[in-house]
Order: sequence, then structure tokens, then C-alpha cells
Amino acid sequence: MSQTVETDVPKNVPPVRSEKVPFQAPPKRGFWPMVRKLLPLLILCAAAGGVYGISLIPDRDSDMKLIPLPPVNVEVSAIRTILPGGPDAGELRDVYEQSGTVTPNAMVSIAAEVSGTVVTLPKKKGDTVKAGEPLATLDTEFIDAEILALEADIRALEAGIKVQEAAIGGYEANVRGLEAKVAFDRLDLERVKELHSKNAARIFEVNASETALEASEAAVQGGKAALEGGKAGLEASKAAVDKANAGLIALRARLARAVIKAPVDGIVDGPLSEAGVGRDIVVGDLLSPGMSLCTIVDLSTVKVAIDIPEQDVPAYAVGQKHEVLINTFGSPQPRRIEATITYISRIADSNAHTTRMELSIPNTDSDLYSGQMVTVRLTRRVLDQLIRIPLDAVIPMESAKAVFVAEGVRKNADGHLIATARQRVVTLGMFSGQKDVQVLSGLSDGDMLILPQGNRYVSDGQEIRITGGIKP
Repeated sequence: MSQTVETDVPKNVPPVRSEKVPFQAPPKRGFWPMVRKLLPLLILCAAAGGVYGISLIPDRDSDMKLIPLPPVNVEVSAIRTILPGGPDAGELRDVYEQSGTVTPNAMVSIAAEVSGTVVTLPKKKGDTVKAGEPLATLDTEFIDAEILALEADIRALEAGIKVQEAAIGGYEANVRGLEAKVAFDRLDLERVKELHSKNAARIFEVNASETALEASEAAVQGGKAALEGGKAGLEASKAAVDKANAGLIALRARLARAVIKAPVDGIVDGPLSEAGVGRDIVVGDLLSPGMSLCTIVDLSTVKVAIDIPEQDVPAYAVGQKHEVLINTFGSPQPRRIEATITYISRIADSNAHTTRMELSIPNTDSDLYSGQMVTVRLTRRVLDQLIRIPLDAVIPMESAKAVFVAEGVRKNADGHLIATARQRVVTLGMFSGQKDVQVLSGLSDGDMLILPQGNRYVSDGQEIRITGGIKP
């Protein structure tokens, strides 16, 4: 027997169709979102820890004491002011050092002035020569021949001049005779004219006298012309003699220049060329005018040229004496000699801001040579007093320079010297070499300077132990 079950579902509702829905995973949570959520808790924990740490700090009035830092071991040096007259008075000089090169006092290139073949060479390289001594002799055969020929020409011209002078004397006597004939003919013409006026002479006699006078006057003019021609020829001959004598003087000068002599004292060196020292000249070489024979180097006095800072120029003057250091082979210490300023240029190098200076050094022993390097020590000024410390003892700060000194030096229970480190601001002056520096202010005579390296490990007010250096 079947039973019918009634439900509340309306009969007119359509059946529901089931559909499959895909699975979706829950979204992932990132790191930073988690931190943001925990941040308030972290801040709270940190604050609680800080409060707890502060509570552990002991009060100033409590019985707990801080453990002092152990003294720093340092070495000190007593500051000593250098004064004039003391053992170190030489250090009061403000010295500027610069390297320079030795150059000769004079270096003369000797060249041939005439052409010729080298016949003799009395001097060789390295020899000492005096001014006027021969260095070379050239062949003079052609010059001698020219001189002989010209001397013969001069003698012939001079003989011709004597003949011309005698001829001129004849011309002058002839002119005087012709002038006397003119005077006679003129008187005769006057006489004939007077007779003709008295009808004592005929007209043809007057005409004849006039013709004779004109002929005499024409002869005088011819005689004078011959005289002037003779004189002109004589002057030409004399000019030819003068020209020949000038040529003879030139030939004799060439003959003298065929012996090449030293113009200055010095040492003979090789000939100079555009590339430097050229090939040595030997006997048999043909020299032409301008060809270098040798070089004379005057090293009796040598020069050293240096370039000094332009701001230092007012400190120097021509004639001042300064020191030059010369390294000598086999000697551990350089030799010190005196040099004199002989030249200060008035033109500064606009690029390097330096000025050229030359110093002269007597080379009596001839031990200085061209090209040698020396050190010039120029004294710019002499100080009244000087406090000098090691440059390493200076500690650079942002706006000043400082050093540390030891104050309150005393002995502790163990017998060690202890003191308190104090910082001093100092003003620096000139540098002395590469290791020391001048102190203008901040230190006084007797101050105990803390030396490097210990000054790098102390602070102002710190206790120090003096283990070395100059003790008080």
C-alpha cells in the first residue's frame, strides 16, 4: 500500500539544475602587511626594554665607580727656542733650496775665417790654452802667391807714377813757354798796330801778327789740356796703387787668419755643430769660412742658473753671497762653497711665476764642470728666534692646527712619570726641510711636546705615561 508524501514545494516551480563551480584558493598574505599589523606590538616591546635598561643605570650618588682608562705611553720633547749666538744659530736662516746646473763662464766656438787645408794642430782636446795661442795653422800657398803678385803690381804702378810725374813737369814747362810766346805775340801785335796807325806798317803785317797771337793762344790751350790729361792719368795711377794696397792689406789679413788663435783663456773642447759636438778636425782637413774647428770653454768661473719664486725676488740683490752644495765622489757630506748673485732677471715667467737668477762660483781648483748638478741654498731672511717642531707632531683640525703637550708632570706610586695631555692650537710658519716646521704661536720655551706617534692616541685631559724622549 503506497503512501503519498506532501511537501511545501510549490508544484509549479521548475526543477533546479545543478552546475559545477571551479575551486578558488584563498588569497595569499604578504610579508609587509603582516609587519604593519605587528608594528605597534614591536614598538611597545622596544619601549618597555628601554625603560628597563634605564632603570639599570646606577645613580651618580651610588657607590659604583667608573674604571679609568690606563695611561697612554708617549714620548715627549722639551721645546727649546733657538736664539742668535747659540749653538744652533745657523738654523735661524730662512733657507730656500733649489737644484741648478753648472754652466761655463764663457763657451766660444772657434771657426775658420778663411779657406785652407789644416797644416798643424798645436792643441788637442782637453789642453789648456791662453788667449792668443795658436790652435791651428792653414796652408797659405795660394795667399802667398797672391801677395807676391799684388806687390809686383804695386811696384809697377809706383814706377809708372814717377814717369807720369816727370811728364807732368814737362807739360807744365811747355805751358809756361807757350804762355810766354802768347805774351810776346800780344806785344808784337800792339807794336804793329801802332806802326800801322802811323802808316809805317802795312795791313798784312797786322793780320800776320794777329794770326801768330791766335796760334800761340791755341798752343797754350793744347798744352794745358795735355797737362790736365797727365794729371788725370797720375791720379788714376795713384788710385790704382791705393786699391792694390787695400787688396794687399786684405791678403795679409787673410794670411794672419790662416793661423787660428784662441780669443780667450780656457780648455779646448770638440767642435760644435747643429747636432752638438761634431767630428774632431785633423791635419789635412779642408776648412771653409764658418766651419767649426773647436770650442774654448772658460771654467775659471762657473755660473749656476736657477728659477726662483717671483714673490721671493725682493729678498735678493746682485752681489749677495749664498751657499752652494756640491756632491763630491767618495765623500758622505756635500762640499759647501760660496757663490755670488751676478744677475736677476727683470722679466718673470708668466706661466711658472718664477724669475731667472744667476750665481757665479770661482773655480780655482777646476773641479767644477759644465752640466754638473748642484744645490743652491738661498737665505731669504734671518729670524730673531725660532721654535721648531716635527711636522708629524701637528694634528690637522677643521679650521686650525693643533699639538698635544704634557702638563703637570709628576711621578706616580710606581715611580713612573705621568702627566695630563693638553691640546694646544698652534700657528705655523715656514717649513724647515721636509720634516720640521716653525711654530709662530701656541708653544713656549720649556713646553713638553708629545711626539709622534703617541700624539695620535691621546685626547685632551687624558692621563699619559712618559716613556721616552727628553724628560724634564
